[in-house]
Amino acid sequence: MTTSRSSLSLYNIENELLELLQLREEVEGDQAAPPDPAELAEIDKQVQAYVEREVRKADGIGDYLNECITRADALEAEAQRIRERAGMWRRRYESVRNTTLRVMQLFHLKTVEGVRHTLAVKRNPPSVEIRQPDLVPDQYQCIAVKLSLDVWKAVLDVVDTHDSEHSGGALSAALKAAERKASYDQPLTPVKEALKAACPKCLGSGLPERQAALAGAGHCDACGGTGHAGVPGCELVTDIVRLEVD
Repeated sequence: MTTSRSSLSLYNIENELLELLQLREEVEGDQAAPPDPAELAEIDKQVQAYVEREVRKADGIGDYLNECITRADALEAEAQRIRERAGMWRRRYESVRNTTLRVMQLFHLKTVEGVRHTLAVKRNPPSVEIRQPDLVPDQYQCIAVKLSLDVWKAVLDVVDTHDSEHSGGALSAALKAAERKASYDQPLTPVKEALKAACPKCLGSGLPERQAALAGAGHCDACGGTGHAGVPGCELVTDIVRLEVD
């Protein structure tokens, strides 16, 4: 519905200007009587008014879009300023709290009673501090490695083949359990490069091989005539447009 209304609006705008121009041509081209300067001036005035009206619309839209960006930038700057102030108050909180704790420990005070608050020194729950990471046994460490999916599957194939001889399939099971928790993404840059690369069969021409051409084929059967290599499940989109305001 939105696209239809937009198209109709653009049609009406173009149609109005076209009618004015056609009217001017008819007045100028009338062989029965010389053109009336006053009538031509009135038509020119309407054309100028039309153009000025549409220009004002474009300027209004452009001004509004620029205002949106200006306000967004200002609010982001304000948000950053507020985050910095929040950080300042958190640092003040930590500084006063740590200083108070040191003073209470220095004087061996467990609690300090006030009218509204009670300050108390309490032991934290047990926590772990890694002081020498190189000495931590492997079973207590995790590693995150990013591989392409084909390499990962090759690793699993090798493990499946040889794991039973060494750990009775335990390693393979552990890898597959980790895989079930894995997340997948598709880096767009290598996909885009592959999609833009020349088709290896027609070398970018999009034309069929000689025998296929003689058989009536109109284009390369590997790339469909695009001349580009394909990536299953992916498409190089080239028809998306954007509005720029200069």
